[in-house]
Amino acid sequence: QSLGEAAACGNPRRYLAQQKRSPPFSPACASSRTEPQAQASIKILISEIQAGTETNGSEDEFVELYNPNAQSVDLVGWSLKKKTSTGTESNLVSSASFSGTIAPKSFFLIAHANYQGAKTKDLTYSANSNNLAYTNNSVVLYDTSNNVIDEANWTDIPKSQSLERKALIDGACATSQNSGEYLGNGCDTDSMSDFELRAVPNPQNTQSLLEPRSAP
Repeated sequence: QSLGEAAACGNPRRYLAQQKRSPPFSPACASSRTEPQAQASIKILISEIQAGTETNGSEDEFVELYNPNAQSVDLVGWSLKKKTSTGTESNLVSSASFSGTIAPKSFFLIAHANYQGAKTKDLTYSANSNNLAYTNNSVVLYDTSNNVIDEANWTDIPKSQSLERKALIDGACATSQNSGEYLGNGCDTDSMSDFELRAVPNPQNTQSLLEPRSAP
């Protein structure tokens, strides 16, 4: 990873200001990036991604969203896209097909038609041929004005595992597993360290309990 890539991964906003151009894609980054033009928009975070499983194959995949805000957000007209390491984007859910509302401190589960997880998906991909890659891929969430609300990219998501956003505790990022299991996924520092691998994926949907909360 070059110094330029490291700067872009660690602080893309600073990189943008210094270089006056978009940061390069680096497969060493497993991160979430909220673009400058989206700062006036509501924050919805990509919270967990599964790219496939050993048992059911590469189409057993999902993208989970988390709403850290105090108000519900209407997702009608938004879009979700996958992006390759070369920057090519293709729809997972088109703006014409995106519908639903995500409640405060709640989750929204988007999945491939062949997703086999225990939690029911809230929305099915509109383009099921555009499934995610296990390596060097990205997911980008756009609002109705085509602003980038969040972007997560990764080097590798092993089969049957997931990439999960960390929790935010007293203003600091912390694991969202074990003692942090019910603390939500609010860590958002625009850094590769916002995410960690989860050995046993835990998809959550609009019917899941709010987070943060005490253990059930």
